[in-house]
Amino acid sequence: MEYGRVTAKKTPLQGVGKLVQDTINDAEVRLKPNTITQYRLCLSKINNVFCNFEVHQVKTKHIAQFVHHFSDTPNMTNRALSLLKISFDRAVLYGMCEHNPARPVKRHSEHKRTRLMTDEEFEAISSYKNPALKVIMELCYYTAQRIDDVLSIKTSDISEVGIEFEQMKTGKRLIVKMNPSILAAIKSAKALHPSKVTPIYL
Repeated sequence: MEYGRVTAKKTPLQGVGKLVQDTINDAEVRLKPNTITQYRLCLSKINNVFCNFEVHQVKTKHIAQFVHHFSDTPNMTNRALSLLKISFDRAVLYGMCEHNPARPVKRHSEHKRTRLMTDEEFEAISSYKNPALKVIMELCYYTAQRIDDVLSIKTSDISEVGIEFEQMKTGKRLIVKMNPSILAAIKSAKALHPSKVTPIYL
Protein backbone atom coordinates (compact mmCIF):
# COMPACT_ATOMS: atom_id res chain seq x y z
CA MET A 1 0.00 0.00 0.00
CA GLU A 2 2.86 2.39 0.82
CA TYR A 3 4.49 1.70 -2.55
CA GLY A 4 1.20 2.48 -4.24
CA ARG A 5 0.92 5.87 -2.53
CA VAL A 6 4.51 6.82 -3.41
CA THR A 7 4.18 5.99 -7.10
CA ALA A 8 0.57 7.10 -7.65
CA LYS A 9 1.39 10.61 -8.86
CA LYS A 10 3.36 9.17 -11.76
CA THR A 11 0.75 6.57 -12.64
CA PRO A 12 -2.27 7.34 -14.85
CA LEU A 13 -5.63 5.85 -14.02
CA GLN A 14 -5.56 2.17 -14.85
CA GLY A 15 -6.67 -1.08 -13.28
CA VAL A 16 -8.69 -0.34 -10.15
CA GLY A 17 -8.46 3.42 -10.67
CA LYS A 18 -9.96 3.16 -14.14
CA LEU A 19 -12.69 0.83 -12.88
CA VAL A 20 -13.67 3.35 -10.23
CA GLN A 21 -13.50 6.27 -12.68
CA ASP A 22 -15.77 4.43 -15.14
CA THR A 23 -18.18 3.61 -12.32
CA ILE A 24 -18.42 7.27 -11.32
CA ASN A 25 -18.96 8.36 -14.92
CA ASP A 26 -21.80 5.88 -15.39
CA ALA A 27 -23.38 6.85 -12.06
CA GLU A 28 -23.60 10.57 -12.89
CA VAL A 29 -27.01 10.22 -14.53
CA ARG A 30 -28.65 8.53 -11.54
CA LEU A 31 -26.87 9.82 -8.43
CA LYS A 32 -27.14 13.26 -6.87
CA PRO A 33 -24.41 15.80 -7.76
CA ASN A 34 -23.20 15.98 -4.16
CA THR A 35 -22.68 12.21 -4.08
CA ILE A 36 -20.73 12.34 -7.34
CA THR A 37 -18.56 15.14 -5.93
CA GLN A 38 -17.76 13.04 -2.86
CA TYR A 39 -17.00 10.02 -5.01
CA ARG A 40 -14.58 12.03 -7.14
CA LEU A 41 -12.73 13.07 -3.98
CA CYS A 42 -12.56 9.41 -2.97
CA LEU A 43 -11.15 8.41 -6.36
CA SER A 44 -7.81 10.11 -5.66
CA LYS A 45 -7.45 8.31 -2.33
CA ILE A 46 -8.37 4.95 -3.87
CA ASN A 47 -6.01 5.38 -6.81
CA ASN A 48 -3.15 6.36 -4.51
CA VAL A 49 -3.43 3.01 -2.77
CA PHE A 50 -4.51 0.67 -5.57
CA CYS A 51 -2.76 2.24 -8.55
CA ASN A 52 -0.60 -0.86 -9.13
CA PHE A 53 -3.41 -3.38 -8.65
CA GLU A 54 -5.28 -4.99 -11.49
CA VAL A 55 -8.94 -5.50 -10.66
CA HIS A 56 -8.66 -9.29 -10.24
CA GLN A 57 -5.70 -8.92 -7.86
CA VAL A 58 -7.62 -7.05 -5.15
CA LYS A 59 -8.63 -9.22 -2.21
CA THR A 60 -10.87 -8.54 0.76
CA LYS A 61 -7.82 -8.17 3.02
CA HIS A 62 -6.56 -5.29 0.83
CA ILE A 63 -9.88 -3.45 1.12
CA ALA A 64 -9.91 -4.09 4.88
CA GLN A 65 -6.39 -2.67 5.19
CA PHE A 66 -7.44 0.39 3.20
CA VAL A 67 -10.44 1.02 5.48
CA HIS A 68 -8.34 0.48 8.61
CA HIS A 69 -5.52 2.75 7.41
CA PHE A 70 -7.90 5.69 6.95
CA SER A 71 -9.84 5.12 10.16
CA ASP A 72 -9.07 8.69 11.27
CA THR A 73 -11.49 9.97 8.58
CA PRO A 74 -14.41 7.55 8.99
CA ASN A 75 -16.99 9.50 6.98
CA MET A 76 -14.85 9.92 3.89
CA THR A 77 -13.50 6.36 4.19
CA ASN A 78 -17.04 5.02 4.33
CA ARG A 79 -17.84 6.93 1.12
CA ALA A 80 -14.76 5.38 -0.47
CA LEU A 81 -15.82 1.90 0.70
CA SER A 82 -19.29 2.40 -0.79
CA LEU A 83 -17.67 3.45 -4.05
CA LEU A 84 -15.42 0.38 -4.03
CA LYS A 85 -18.43 -1.87 -3.43
CA ILE A 86 -20.40 -0.57 -6.40
CA SER A 87 -17.24 -0.50 -8.54
CA PHE A 88 -16.49 -4.15 -7.88
CA ASP A 89 -20.15 -5.02 -8.46
CA ARG A 90 -19.56 -3.59 -11.90
CA ALA A 91 -16.34 -5.59 -12.24
CA VAL A 92 -18.16 -8.84 -11.43
CA LEU A 93 -20.88 -7.99 -13.93
CA TYR A 94 -18.33 -7.44 -16.70
CA GLY A 95 -16.26 -10.51 -15.84
CA MET A 96 -13.26 -8.62 -14.54
CA CYS A 97 -13.26 -10.61 -11.29
CA GLU A 98 -15.16 -13.54 -9.80
CA HIS A 99 -16.53 -11.90 -6.67
CA ASN A 100 -16.73 -8.51 -4.95
CA PRO A 101 -13.86 -8.29 -2.41
CA ALA A 102 -15.30 -5.14 -0.83
CA ARG A 103 -18.65 -6.64 0.18
CA PRO A 104 -17.53 -8.33 3.45
CA VAL A 105 -15.72 -5.23 4.74
CA LYS A 106 -17.63 -3.32 7.42
CA ARG A 107 -18.04 0.42 7.55
CA HIS A 108 -16.69 2.62 10.32
CA SER A 109 -19.11 3.98 12.89
CA GLU A 110 -19.86 7.61 12.10
CA HIS A 111 -20.34 10.04 14.95
CA LYS A 112 -23.16 12.46 14.35
CA ARG A 113 -22.74 16.11 15.26
CA THR A 114 -23.72 16.62 18.89
CA ARG A 115 -23.79 20.39 19.13
CA LEU A 116 -24.97 23.40 17.17
CA MET A 117 -22.98 26.46 16.24
CA THR A 118 -23.32 29.24 18.79
CA ASP A 119 -24.45 32.76 17.86
CA GLU A 120 -20.97 34.02 18.66
CA GLU A 121 -19.35 31.45 16.34
CA PHE A 122 -21.81 32.26 13.57
CA GLU A 123 -21.09 35.99 13.86
CA ALA A 124 -17.33 35.39 13.98
CA ILE A 125 -17.39 33.37 10.75
CA SER A 126 -19.83 35.60 8.89
CA SER A 127 -17.83 38.71 9.81
CA TYR A 128 -14.82 37.32 7.95
CA LYS A 129 -13.93 39.61 5.05
CA ASN A 130 -15.63 37.53 2.38
CA PRO A 131 -19.00 38.94 1.27
CA ALA A 132 -19.95 35.73 -0.57
CA LEU A 133 -19.42 33.65 2.59
CA LYS A 134 -21.57 36.05 4.60
CA VAL A 135 -24.44 35.83 2.09
CA ILE A 136 -24.23 32.03 1.93
CA MET A 137 -24.38 31.78 5.72
CA GLU A 138 -27.32 34.17 5.89
CA LEU A 139 -29.27 32.19 3.30
CA CYS A 140 -28.52 28.92 5.12
CA TYR A 141 -29.67 30.47 8.39
CA TYR A 142 -32.84 32.19 7.12
CA THR A 143 -33.99 29.31 4.88
CA ALA A 144 -32.87 26.47 7.21
CA GLN A 145 -31.53 24.59 4.18
CA ARG A 146 -28.27 22.68 3.70
CA ILE A 147 -25.35 24.55 2.18
CA ASP A 148 -25.39 22.40 -0.99
CA ASP A 149 -29.02 23.35 -1.56
CA VAL A 150 -28.30 27.04 -0.97
CA LEU A 151 -25.38 26.97 -3.41
CA SER A 152 -27.72 25.42 -6.00
CA ILE A 153 -30.33 28.21 -5.87
CA LYS A 154 -31.11 29.40 -9.39
CA THR A 155 -32.52 32.84 -10.05
CA SER A 156 -35.50 31.06 -11.63
CA ASP A 157 -36.18 29.40 -8.25
CA ILE A 158 -36.91 32.82 -6.69
CA SER A 159 -40.33 34.44 -6.80
CA GLU A 160 -42.39 36.84 -4.72
CA VAL A 161 -43.73 33.82 -2.86
CA GLY A 162 -40.30 32.55 -1.82
CA ILE A 163 -37.45 30.27 -2.87
CA GLU A 164 -38.22 26.84 -4.31
CA PHE A 165 -35.83 24.06 -3.31
CA GLU A 166 -35.33 20.48 -4.39
CA GLN A 167 -33.21 19.08 -1.59
CA MET A 168 -30.20 17.15 -2.87
CA LYS A 169 -30.12 14.71 0.04
CA THR A 170 -33.82 13.84 0.23
CA GLY A 171 -35.16 14.82 -3.21
CA LYS A 172 -37.98 16.65 -1.42
CA ARG A 173 -39.39 19.80 -3.07
CA LEU A 174 -40.46 22.72 -0.93
CA ILE A 175 -40.87 26.48 -0.95
CA VAL A 176 -39.40 28.65 1.77
CA LYS A 177 -41.63 31.69 2.07
CA MET A 178 -40.12 35.07 1.37
CA ASN A 179 -39.47 37.39 4.29
CA PRO A 180 -37.48 40.63 4.69
CA SER A 181 -34.32 38.84 5.87
CA ILE A 182 -34.28 36.41 2.93
CA LEU A 183 -35.04 39.24 0.51
CA ALA A 184 -32.14 41.27 1.88
CA ALA A 185 -29.79 38.29 1.55
CA ILE A 186 -30.93 37.75 -2.05
CA LYS A 187 -30.23 41.40 -2.89
CA SER A 188 -26.76 41.09 -1.34
CA ALA A 189 -26.11 37.96 -3.39
CA LYS A 190 -27.18 39.65 -6.62
CA ALA A 191 -24.93 42.60 -5.83
CA LEU A 192 -21.93 40.26 -5.92
CA HIS A 193 -22.39 39.67 -9.66
CA PRO A 194 -20.47 42.36 -11.61
CA SER A 195 -22.30 41.67 -14.87
CA LYS A 196 -25.71 43.16 -15.58
CA VAL A 197 -26.72 39.91 -17.25
CA THR A 198 -28.94 37.84 -14.95
CA PRO A 199 -26.91 34.81 -13.83
CA ILE A 200 -28.29 31.29 -13.81
CA TYR A 201 -27.32 30.74 -10.18
CA LEU A 202 -27.89 33.22 -7.38
